[in-house]
Amino acid sequence: MKVLPELAEKIASPLTKVDKITVISQDGASSGVNKITGDIAKIMAQIPELTHIVS
Repeated sequence: MKVLPELAEKIASPLTKVDKITVISQDGASSGVNKITGDIAKIMAQIPELTHIVS
């Protein structure tokens, strides 16, 4: 658990360099914002597995 803040910082650090995100939907069924938040949720769900591997 002690590694979580450092891991979150490393995951988020590339986003500090992003000025703008353009999302292009291929299927037209879901909005770009929903896609981004869904992807972030999937990444966050994998963190417990990653911390187990790292520790």
